Amino acid sequence: MSWLSINENEIADAVRRIFGPPGAAGGAGIGSLAVAPSPQSAAAPDGSDGGWYDPFPADGRFAVGRSPDLSRGEGIQPLVTGMNGKGYSPQEDDKDLLARIIFSEGAGNDADYPGLAWSVVNRVGARRFPDSLSGVLQQTDRNGNYQLGYDTPLWRASGDPNSLTGKNALSYQKASDIAEGVLNGSIPDPTGGALYFHSGAIPSAGFFPKAIASGRLVQSPQDGYRGAFKFYRDTQE
Repeated sequence: MSWLSINENEIADAVRRIFGPPGAAGGAGIGSLAVAPSPQSAAAPDGSDGGWYDPFPADGRFAVGRSPDLSRGEGIQPLVTGMNGKGYSPQEDDKDLLARIIFSEGAGNDADYPGLAWSVVNRVGARRFPDSLSGVLQQTDRNGNYQLGYDTPLWRASGDPNSLTGKNALSYQKASDIAEGVLNGSIPDPTGGALYFHSGAIPSAGFFPKAIASGRLVQSPQDGYRGAFKFYRDTQE
């Protein structure tokens, strides 16, 4: 069919197939938006992949998908990009920055390093966070305090890794290895997309107790994990 041969009836029929008849259940009349079915529930026409859009591909890094079938009401969705699903691609200095922040935050708790690294990486490009790793590290709260362990004594000491000695030298080397593994894709996210974390018991006041009580933050399950930190996914992200 050429473009010039399309008539009003064909246009109206296409609109009805995409949006549904005016006022129909599950559809929306012209002038409002149709709600597309869940990507996970929309099966491919040939039944091969069970969905036209896969936000969590097997390799954990890049999404794959096919073109949506508009005749079945599938809405157009952007493909997930970047290593964290939010468009993040590591920059030249990011390995050192990531190593320093998990060294500073982890304070020798090596078991927590993968979770800490991924929680920081998951923030890049997220709704409430900057779109660069350096921006995330330097983000402050409403009182002007850094949200992460940026500019702490351990952060400053790690500016010259060769000056570190003893346990600090070993911890920084571990942090550097973890940072490299996370950024090259060899260490998967053990937190399932966490953005927030704390060590020890849940703080008695402030952001965490309120966000946890409201259901906004959900603790990430980590099988076999015995670290000092707890990690949380943000259900509003």
